[in-house]
Amino acid sequence: MPYPDSKDATPEHADYIVKIMTEKYCKTQLGRIQRCENAVTPDPNNCDIARTGFRKCEKDLGRQILKLCNPKFMSLTECMVKKGVPACTGEVDTMWACFKKNIKSGAAASKF
Repeated sequence: MPYPDSKDATPEHADYIVKIMTEKYCKTQLGRIQRCENAVTPDPNNCDIARTGFRKCEKDLGRQILKLCNPKFMSLTECMVKKGVPACTGEVDTMWACFKKNIKSGAAASKF
């Protein structure tokens, strides 16, 4: 799904991009959840720890995106729609490269 220019973006585009970015950014945590759930005898404690790690990672990514958009009173979705992180266009991978290039600082910067 191509990502439209910011002026044409909808919340669905934003949600889609955030989902893809989350899958890339939090792939380690997602992998832990999958390994845990696919284990022959899943350990509920390990699965909970993995899910908690994923939620923390997801929040961290959200903070990084919001920092890029520099919103005053804006949700993550609105931020993506209005700013296009920031005005990045193109396919998801291009969007991801643009996001990485534009990220300013913070915990996320060291992960790329």
